[in-house]
Amino acid sequence: MYGLRHAHASWLLAGGADLQVVKERLWHAKISTTEGYLHTLPDAGQTALAALDKIRRSTAHDDHGELEAARNEIEELKSALVSLSLKLHWSA
Repeated sequence: MYGLRHAHASWLLAGGADLQVVKERLWHAKISTTEGYLHTLPDAGQTALAALDKIRRSTAHDDHGELEAARNEIEELKSALVSLSLKLHWSA
């Protein structure tokens, strides 16, 4: 039974599960008990860096999308103002 429990925890952590979630699934009273399973993650450092890179790329992409949307909205407002200005000029 211990082997299955250990494998379950190790696979969850290797898959990127949060340590607190694994703690709760195993019914550990202390997070330090769950931390004992971290030794099974030889590439944990690389996994952490990959997660950081993923979120940074996602955030940069989102910021670019928001900036592009704002630029488009400004261009539409400029066009509307020019159109309104021309209408007012010709109706006067």
